[in-house]
Amino acid sequence: MGRSSCGAPRSRPLARRDRSDVSADVRGAADARATRPETIAVPSGRTARLEYEDDGTVSASVKLQELFGLADTPTVGPRKEPVRLALLAPNGRPVQTTRDLRSFWNTTYAEVRKELRGPLPEAPVA
Repeated sequence: MGRSSCGAPRSRPLARRDRSDVSADVRGAADARATRPETIAVPSGRTARLEYEDDGTVSASVKLQELFGLADTPTVGPRKEPVRLALLAPNGRPVQTTRDLRSFWNTTYAEVRKELRGPLPEAPVA
């Protein structure tokens, strides 16, 4: 490293520093962040933003009807981490969370559908 005019060591920009200065764990985490997708495509043609949590969980909030035609849970990354899906009603209200979309369609969807098709609550009388 060079010296500045006052004799103090100059720091190099972070991008130019040797990767050997950084531990393998930190390099691996930085590489994973650089290669992880920001969104996933859903059958409706839209994209859903992915959120990455500190514990490694990957999640997305998607309206239920946008997933019609998708049989299995989407996966991301080299480890094929399943995306935790927060399934939303047409009004954006969460109705179910799952990491196993196939099981949701086969077991839980019928009940959720009934709930969503049920009568709307009456507005309070003022």
